[in-house]
Amino acid sequence: MVNSSYKGTYIVLIDPYSQLLKKSIMNIQHQSGDTKGEFYLEENGEVKAKLTYSKLGNTQIIIDHTEVSEDLRGEDIGKQLVETAVQFARDHDLKILPLCPFAKATIEKDESLQDVLRG
Repeated sequence: MVNSSYKGTYIVLIDPYSQLLKKSIMNIQHQSGDTKGEFYLEENGEVKAKLTYSKLGNTQIIIDHTEVSEDLRGEDIGKQLVETAVQFARDHDLKILPLCPFAKATIEKDESLQDVLRG
């Protein structure tokens, strides 16, 4: 189910003083099929946060949903999922159309993330 041009694991460094998982490295995983994909954070076999997207051809992705479990809210996990998706888009020369209100607001607030927006 994983398209080889889109597979990979992205490691995101976080503040070592954060209480998130009591670790300084958060492993955001990625899986992708022919038309959809997601970045997600799994803890003890349970998905605790995810960002889903749809592929629009080979040049664009549409971020359609971001979700973070109650116990991880306030830890900037949603923002890190968006940042990971942006880096993925850069790495694969893709543009992003953020239909998810959270992803759209996150990208609009941070000019450094806007280079991948669909024009």
